[in-house]
Amino acid sequence: MAGEAKKSRPAGKPSGGSYGGSDKSGSSGNKKGGGGKPRTKESTKRQSMLNTHKINPFKYDMNEVLSASSMDPAKSSAFLASVIAKASRVSTKDAKEFVKTYLDSGDITKDEYDKMVRLLDRYSKFRRGPMRFSELTEGRTFVLRLEEGEVLHEAVESFCRDKGILRATVSAIGGVDAGSEFVSGPDFPVGERIEPLTFKIDAPCELAGTGTIFPDLDGNPVMHMHGSVGRRGVSHTGCFRKKMMVWLTMEVVVHELVGEGPVRMRSDPRIDALLMEVRRWLRRRF
Repeated sequence: MAGEAKKSRPAGKPSGGSYGGSDKSGSSGNKKGGGGKPRTKESTKRQSMLNTHKINPFKYDMNEVLSASSMDPAKSSAFLASVIAKASRVSTKDAKEFVKTYLDSGDITKDEYDKMVRLLDRYSKFRRGPMRFSELTEGRTFVLRLEEGEVLHEAVESFCRDKGILRATVSAIGGVDAGSEFVSGPDFPVGERIEPLTFKIDAPCELAGTGTIFPDLDGNPVMHMHGSVGRRGVSHTGCFRKKMMVWLTMEVVVHELVGEGPVRMRSDPRIDALLMEVRRWLRRRF
């Protein structure tokens, strides 16, 4: 990597995104918000959602209904995983609508549908809606040139560690080499575990991607980027969290975001990946 080509903040000025840093160093750069401290908020709308402390008994009772139901056993595990995900992360209403699609398709009877709806009501409670958001301010901007053979996410994360960047938006364009791999979606049908499909590139291709940088719970910047890779008019789209090796050169722009809230953590047992979550309070603040 040849290094930075542009730096919007004068040298020596502390960054609000550095490890252990405070919001206050970045809040003065908020041109739109009047210099206020970046805020983390949650949706104030309360709605019926699955009680996450009672997921295990809910699964047990649902499995009792499913084992005696007319549903194809091959569909049961994926069906239950989807019901739990919708009821716990979106709303009980959304989960009921999903269950009704199986009633309409004839996979379950009206009696079985009613039992599942009653279980959803029994194990649900009113709580805040699923949307959480954090208000951040603009920080520094860097332009990077990656060299042939560098791995995209490793090079960007290493640069962010060196510059004390914890949160940012990232865009990339350039060449990607043969042997590179990316995730091209989940295996289907989706079961209790989400199994990623991997696509391997067999020749140099063009790449365009956009993503974000957020820290894990140890304060390490982690990039998550999606985009497309193409050659001869054929393109494939996916997640670049695997080994994407630069061919010839690649241009990357990093826009720093200053504030707190977004972190990456293992929050969904169905997938072996760090997901972005917005957390107001953490034992360790960075």
